[in-house]
Amino acid sequence: MVDPRRPVHFLNVHEHSIDAKNRLAIPAEVRSAIDPKVHGEGWVAGPGLHGLLTLWPSRTFDGMLAPFSRDPLVDPAIDRWRTMLFRNSARLDVDSAGRVRLPDRLLRAFGLSGNVVVLGAGDALELMDAEAWKASQELDVAGVTEVWSQAAAAQKGHGPAPGHGNGQHAPRTSTG
Repeated sequence: MVDPRRPVHFLNVHEHSIDAKNRLAIPAEVRSAIDPKVHGEGWVAGPGLHGLLTLWPSRTFDGMLAPFSRDPLVDPAIDRWRTMLFRNSARLDVDSAGRVRLPDRLLRAFGLSGNVVVLGAGDALELMDAEAWKASQELDVAGVTEVWSQAAAAQKGHGPAPGHGNGQHAPRTSTG
């Protein structure tokens, strides 16, 4: 049973395929972490932060937009984001086999068909073409320290730095 006080964080990389009817099986690991009473009955598919087709549990999506849905005199940048998201998203029902049917227009827009990877992205899932994923998988080990350092610098004043508070330590850099 999912504890509603703890957020679900989707992790891992799952190789899947989109079938001829545009159905995608939600990974079993993800399905077991979701409680429909907490996260909603279905999913919402739309353009995500990283330029990938993103799937949010329905209540996560609604919660993400709630702070921006009340003010009619919203900042123009927020209004553009909200409008883009509303016009390019779709609610998805989950069938008895744990699959969602992805709209043709979203699959075409993101260049998805056949083999895909389902990427854990914290509170959402991101879909990426399997070949594009493979091409992007060379880990830049030399750049890892820089990524940690940048995240730590960005988080100053916002709580513990990444890797701190859980018994881990952020990597040291030669500059700091």
